[in-house]
Amino acid sequence: MGLAQDQDFFIKLVKKMRFDESFVFLVVGTKEKDKKNLEAEKQKNGLNNLIILDSIEQCFVEAICKTSFIGIFSLDNRHTTHNIPGKFLQYLSSGLPVLGLCGKGDVSNLVIANEFGRVYGGRDPDEAYEIIKLLDHDIESKKISPEKLKCYVRENLSVKFAVKKILNNLKE
Repeated sequence: MGLAQDQDFFIKLVKKMRFDESFVFLVVGTKEKDKKNLEAEKQKNGLNNLIILDSIEQCFVEAICKTSFIGIFSLDNRHTTHNIPGKFLQYLSSGLPVLGLCGKGDVSNLVIANEFGRVYGGRDPDEAYEIIKLLDHDIESKKISPEKLKCYVRENLSVKFAVKKILNNLKE
């Protein structure tokens, strides 16, 4: 969670939501400098809703995803093109609805088109909080299905799918 992930906006959002006990933010595995900045902000602002962990093994990431409610990825919204973050794919394969804090780009288009969650591209923590509440409602009302997310990964992003696509292209 550094400059490219718009750490400043993320901290503003965590501050905004610090009194809503329904949400706790977990940041796992960040650069030492960025971790120090996050820790300093947490201490300075009494952010008890922010947990910061060092890098962990993949098996623990999967366990965290299975016990989480929403997976967040953050990309500075001033970037005009985005790749697809690995954590985004991890969230989908775990059936975890996503909140994209990012501008327009490939990943935001994918989230919107497939109803994987919600995207917010602004810089107002009040508006972002409202988007999170809408996402919470989408999850509670079963508008977003964990099985649909997992199915998308199996059908479009799995090794089996890639091999099939390569073989089909070789036949042509």
